[in-house]
This record gives sequence, structure tokens and C-alpha cells, in this order.
Amino acid sequence: MSEQVWANPAALGFAALAAICLLLGMVLTGALAVEDFVYGQIVVGMAGFIAQFATGIILLRMGNTVAGTLFATFGVLFMFAPAFSKWLYVQYGATWGHFGAYWDVFLGVLLWCWSPMLLYAPWFEMLIGPVGGLMLVCVGLAHLTGVHGLAVFAGYLFYFFTFWGFWMLMHSLGVPWAKIGAPLLKAPGAAAH
Repeated sequence: MSEQVWANPAALGFAALAAICLLLGMVLTGALAVEDFVYGQIVVGMAGFIAQFATGIILLRMGNTVAGTLFATFGVLFMFAPAFSKWLYVQYGATWGHFGAYWDVFLGVLLWCWSPMLLYAPWFEMLIGPVGGLMLVCVGLAHLTGVHGLAVFAGYLFYFFTFWGFWMLMHSLGVPWAKIGAPLLKAPGAAAH
């Protein structure tokens, strides 16, 4: 019996990330009204959940613990949970209140938890941990403190991660000029060159 070979699904997950980051960037910078975002968040969030969770499971199947757990976790917590809560709001008027802001901070800290292992990834790929964490913490703090500038700053970081998601998508598809640099650190046990 031959072993089944899985292709790299990362482009699927990066496409979902680019889509939700574009929408969030537009809302936070004022380019899209919040009320126009509601159904977009539900649709893109649910589709993004499926894409990122499937990407994570396949990467885990391929033995990639760091990327697999990152995609699967954020598929559920960053895509599904907010989209489902928005659906509950539309259907039943249920709201997160301040919990949503604390949730954003939690997600930012969660991304920071992946950052040490991402130091072994190419530097451009590594940015999702520290900078993505900063972005999410800023969104949460903006909602908790009412400091609009934090939301706008986070919005521009979401625009950056829209570009980042597209770039990583092209890199994962093998586009030759979509380089992502060398790792900042050599993986433990890696041979010296």
C-alpha cells in the first residue's frame, strides 16, 4: 500500500487571511462603514474558518506542527468565533459587548505565543507573530479605551497583512519571485552551511 501524499494547502489559508484582513482594515480606517461590514464578516469569516481550519488539519497531517496549529487555531478563534457572534447578533441581537475587545487582546497574545517558533521561519513569514499580535492587541485596546488612533493604526496593519497574505499565498504556490527571506535563527539541530 502506498502512502497518500498531501499537497501544501497554505495558499488556501493565506487567501482567507488576506480577505478578512482587507475587510477589517477597511472598517478600522473608515473606508467601509461598520453596518456594511456585518454580512461580509459573516460570509468571509465562515468561509475563512473552513479554509484555515482545513489548511491547519492538512498541515498537521503533513507533520508541520507550528503552521498547522496556527492555521487551525486562528481558523476557529479568529475566523469562526467572530463570524458566529456576528450571526448571533443579526439573528437574535446578542452582542459580545466588551468581551470582543478582550477577545482581540487574547488573540494578539496568542499570536505572540507562536512567535518564538516563528523565529526559525523565514523573516517575512515570521512577521505574523509579533506584528500580527500587536495589530490584534491594538484593536482590543482601541475598543476598551476609545482611543481611535489605535484602531486606525491597527487598520493599516490589517492592510499590511492583506498584502502579506497575498505574498505568502504566491510564495506557497511557488511563484519564483515571491521570496520571503532567510530564517532569523537556525532551527535547533540544523546543519551549519
